[in-house]
Order: sequence, then C-alpha cells, then structure tokens
Amino acid sequence: MDIILVPGFWLDASSWEAVVPALEAAGHRTHSLTLPGKEAVDASRSGINLQDHIDAVVQVLDGLPGKVVLVGHSGGEPSSMEPWTPGRRRWSGPSMWTADPWVKAA
Repeated sequence: MDIILVPGFWLDASSWEAVVPALEAAGHRTHSLTLPGKEAVDASRSGINLQDHIDAVVQVLDGLPGKVVLVGHSGGEPSSMEPWTPGRRRWSGPSMWTADPWVKAA
C-alpha cells in the first residue's frame, strides 16, 4: 500500500523519519512530503498559499497506481483532506488526520 505522509505547519518530510521504518517494515511504500515553502527555514513563502500545498499532494496522488492512504498531521490536514473530495480520488479506506503531536506509531 502506498502511504502519503503530509507534515504539519513548519515541518518537512524529515518529521516522519520515526514512523517511516515501521511502515516500510510492514510492507508499505511511504511518500513523505515537503510542501512548497517549507524546503528551508529561509525559503520564500510570500507567494505560496493553501492551493499550492493541495496541488503538491495531488501531484503525488496522481503519480501512484491503485488505492492510497493519506496521512495529514496538524497544518497538513487541509492540504491532505481536499484531494479526497467525493468523486475526485479513489479511497483505500480510512485515512488519518491528527493535530495531536503525541500520537506515536505502534
């Protein structure tokens, strides 16, 4: 199963490093994202908006075959929920959106 991991607010793809090994050991393919404007602390964000983040998620979704699980944390929630608008994308089953920084991988 492909799993897309969308980080929250000021975070980048590296924020998923503690979770990725367990998911991959279970046989999943992970896709940890760094959303536009979060590439570096000093990256320019002046022209970036929510739609840019949504488009980045959709680009990854569209490149994957079959069903996908999408996980959005905190500020990554809006850009990970919109691509699942009814009729737009295929569901694999429940996805998870959480703002709780204390959720830990089992």
